[in-house]
Amino acid sequence: MRIAIIDDGISEEYVDTKIEHYCVIDGKVKKSDTKDLASLSHAWHCAKIIEKYYKGSEDLTLIDLRILYEDDQGKPEDLITALEFCSKMKIKLINLSCGFDAGSKEQELNFICKKLYDDGAVMIAANNNSCLLTYPACLPTVVSVEEEIAVPELAPLWYVAVDVSAHGEHQLMFGEKEIYSMSSNSYSCAYVTAIAVNQLAETGAFELKNLDKTVRVYPYCKIYDFAQLPDVVLISDEDDFAILLLDSTGLSELDDSSVFFELPLIKAYSLKSEN
Repeated sequence: MRIAIIDDGISEEYVDTKIEHYCVIDGKVKKSDTKDLASLSHAWHCAKIIEKYYKGSEDLTLIDLRILYEDDQGKPEDLITALEFCSKMKIKLINLSCGFDAGSKEQELNFICKKLYDDGAVMIAANNNSCLLTYPACLPTVVSVEEEIAVPELAPLWYVAVDVSAHGEHQLMFGEKEIYSMSSNSYSCAYVTAIAVNQLAETGAFELKNLDKTVRVYPYCKIYDFAQLPDVVLISDEDDFAILLLDSTGLSELDDSSVFFELPLIKAYSLKSEN
């Protein structure tokens, strides 16, 4: 089974899983080496978390797609190139522990994420740690992840869109040295990816609502183009989620069980529950 990790590159030091290394340079995906990779890179932590919790018998191959470098935070167009490569290679599980302001690339990013979704690929992406709207995690075709917090019932208050929360701090081994991943959405995302791999290995299919009980699955609440909304009510009703958007002064009465999201100038309420 192949898993793409789109990040800052995986160092092979103390990683037992097979890795194929690629990078996005000048708008193209190229084979790469690991000479300039930090031993404890962000992607290395993600790879080790996935490796630690994988329980299947089938050998894993990690497709290392580097789009982040020391001198910048990455570009949406490089992410699109990496995702197009995943589509071409028919990779069915993608871990993305970073995100972007889509800017002018929003339509292209929407298109490739929907294509992957329609082709049966599962993309698991981290929400922004500062509670900012982040692509592609906010899209309805992507599973968005956040760090589990001390009071889990309040977790949906923190983000624009969250599907799953999980712990981000994990004990890892760097040779004989014991280290811990920091508590963050990135490493929660890697853990959820490991749980998804196990589900795929066991059942052959991915079902969000039936993920391992070590993670929390929330009702869907995804936002479409809210930055362009006038100060009026918009209702979007899809197969498995519904959205109600209001301006900051237009509050309405909803059932007490509704999940509430606080947004700049906008209120969004999930109208359905998985439970």
